[in-house]
Amino acid sequence: MSDGEEASGCAYDAFLSYSQAAGERLAPALQRAVETFAKPWYRRRNLRVFRDSTHVPMTSSLWGTIESALAESSCFILMASPKAAESPWVNREVEWWLRHRPVSRLYIVLAEGELSWDTARGEFDRRRSDALPPALLGAFPSEPWWGDLRRIRPERLTVRRDADFLSCVASLVASLTGRPKDDLIGEELRQHRRTKRIAAAAVATVTALAVTATIAAVVAVQQRDQARRAADVATARLLASSAGRDLADRLDLAALEAVAGHAVDVSSETRAALFQAAAASPLLERFVHTDVRLTALTVTPDGSHAVVGGEDGSLRRVRLADGSVTRLPGMDSETTDLRISADGHHVAAWAYGQAPRIVDLTTGRAAEPGAVSFPRRERPAADGATGVFSANERYYVNVDDTGTGRVRVHRTTDGRRVADFAPPADDGGTGWDLAVSGDGARVAVGNQTMVQVFSERPGGSPVPGRLTGVPGARLLALDNAGRRLVTATGQRLAVWDLGRRGRIVRSLARLPGPDDPSFSRSGVAGASTSRPFIWTDQGTSTTVARNGGKQELTGGGPVFTADARRVVTHDYTNDTAVLIVWVWNGDRYQQRARLPLPSYETSALSFTRGDSEALAMDASRKRLVRVRLRDGEVLRRIRVPELTPDSRGAVSGNGEYVAFGHDNGSVTLVKGEDGDSVTLWRKDRRAVGAGIADIGMDHRGLTVSVVLEDGEVVVWDVASRRPGRELHAGRFVKVVTLPAANVITGVRVDGTVDLWEFDSGRKLGSLSVPVADQVGWREPGTYLFVTEVPGSHRMLLLAAARIELLSVDLREGVWRQAACGLAGRRLGAAELEDIIGARPAERVMSRALPCAS
Repeated sequence: MSDGEEASGCAYDAFLSYSQAAGERLAPALQRAVETFAKPWYRRRNLRVFRDSTHVPMTSSLWGTIESALAESSCFILMASPKAAESPWVNREVEWWLRHRPVSRLYIVLAEGELSWDTARGEFDRRRSDALPPALLGAFPSEPWWGDLRRIRPERLTVRRDADFLSCVASLVASLTGRPKDDLIGEELRQHRRTKRIAAAAVATVTALAVTATIAAVVAVQQRDQARRAADVATARLLASSAGRDLADRLDLAALEAVAGHAVDVSSETRAALFQAAAASPLLERFVHTDVRLTALTVTPDGSHAVVGGEDGSLRRVRLADGSVTRLPGMDSETTDLRISADGHHVAAWAYGQAPRIVDLTTGRAAEPGAVSFPRRERPAADGATGVFSANERYYVNVDDTGTGRVRVHRTTDGRRVADFAPPADDGGTGWDLAVSGDGARVAVGNQTMVQVFSERPGGSPVPGRLTGVPGARLLALDNAGRRLVTATGQRLAVWDLGRRGRIVRSLARLPGPDDPSFSRSGVAGASTSRPFIWTDQGTSTTVARNGGKQELTGGGPVFTADARRVVTHDYTNDTAVLIVWVWNGDRYQQRARLPLPSYETSALSFTRGDSEALAMDASRKRLVRVRLRDGEVLRRIRVPELTPDSRGAVSGNGEYVAFGHDNGSVTLVKGEDGDSVTLWRKDRRAVGAGIADIGMDHRGLTVSVVLEDGEVVVWDVASRRPGRELHAGRFVKVVTLPAANVITGVRVDGTVDLWEFDSGRKLGSLSVPVADQVGWREPGTYLFVTEVPGSHRMLLLAAARIELLSVDLREGVWRQAACGLAGRRLGAAELEDIIGARPAERVMSRALPCAS
């Protein structure tokens, strides 16, 4: 194809001539293929091909540029097509080439149309060839080679995707370079494989680098997160520790610290701090904060509002139910005294060197002095310093200044002394500030180090109770009923409800208690209902109370269904045990059946199988008995050799398991369905040790809890048969586990209720429950009963002496709400920084200030 002529020193190896109307896609592909055919991977191209759309500059002399390119080209490639044959530019380029270069270095690539060689005439057939420009029809002395690209699809215009395109390009490059076509094709394939290997290696290298970078980034992120996590844990623990220190006299700050620590990181430490803040000082309702030092205080007779005066003469009305504050017309200088009118709707304020001001508490406006009457104060004949009157002016309390320091309460109507008591020694404070209720039955005493309340018991002397959560108080006020106490220190008010049980504890019912509860046993039934029953077992009879009404049931040892709609009592007559089935009809229990069970001594019993059957423990005959309640038929007897008449037993609320202990300290767990039993051991694979004082199971049968006679507690996980917790924190009389709330509850001999976290065994805190007001009762915890509320995060406490039923909420969200409501404000950023000793990160700041201001 080549005649061996060379055009040395040319800038282009080939000039590509084509019609842009026909070769718009083929021409660029052909140029690229020719330039890069069989090139090494490190070169951009092997040959250089001129194509007008890539090499023609924007000049005024277009033909001059093309002519220069033709002169600098060693070969001419014509993309033949009917459009090219009609193009005057293509024809002119061919004419120039034929005048200045040999036709042997002109190569044809047929893109469209037809080419036909007339052998007889020795030229292209002019009638049948429509793809050549006129100048080329008779230019070849013999039939030339041409490449046919008409059948190639546009999407396959690469040498590695179409064999015809590969062959055509290889022929052109062979003619341009003088190298054999087969060698060029082999080199192209070798270079292609080498390029693929290099590309694969490059991809692998880049991928490895990317993976390494990703791993490094992930590790860096993990390390950052771990560092942040460690910092958050340290911050949360610091806040929890600070909350514990502030509980006694800065309870508002302790509550905010506990909430902040729990918000930053939830752990056993922060959970304990949050519980303690929510449960501490249960009589303290809330704090109210002002922006001025308070110098005078009074409350309305009904205890709905307090009025405070400040050192700047300002007056404020405080709604005690929610702590909202309203500004009132004030004085010109420091407020020295405040008094409430007889109707409780007006307040009179005094200041140094200024006439009294009367303010209408309803409208918040000043009133005319003559239009309002105040009770006449007549100080009774009483030894000692000047005292204070009650809100209704009927009682007067003062401190004897003769050296005894006794506090005395007088009735103003007749001057009679109604109370005389001595407060205990203070912690270094000076002087006393006093308040007395409108009925004279309750007195509050305070100074800068302490606050105490004395409540008079009928027929006896006042019973003192020290209040915690505040350092002390120099301003105190009690309402007429003696239930609402308000104290003030600095710029802060503390509002106390002396009749409440706590912020997370509420009273559900109160009933008269038995004269001597030591001869009876009490409990709660239907704990999951909105109106639970309180029952008292007196051995031969059972008293059931609900909504103030009582009913006496024959038989003792009552066992209730979860909804308390059914109860079974035991009656023993002539050595015969009878189960009496009672059903609730909406108003009272009706006896439904009497089921004689000869000689059965059922020391433990529970309902099962949809409350239609009962599972009883017959210790005397060493067996469990499943009884159908409809007719008393014994459905199954399961022999348990380990049972003895002295075994203490407990049945899970769903009747699936029976647990019983023995005097030697061993504990046996029996599956109620088939009698499969296992001995429960302590961590050192020994028996419990001391004798068993109490044994119990939770409602779902997930745990077994045992109280030893030495007061220690062991709790087992039923699924693993292993001891989950061993508690050595004092002497306990009973323990209840609440797995749903992650809490273990223990009742101490002194009536204190301790709570531990089940998962960690860490003590969360304690609740002080008023078990008995009577003096002389020993071991009051014996008369306190704890019941879980199935399916909830609550437990019920029953004080058998009063009788009073209390509900304790164990939800952390409720603890948080209680702590925030108590604090009455939001933790400041500066306070937070001061507590942790550094400026907290933004993520910590956003979580540590959850209480609304």
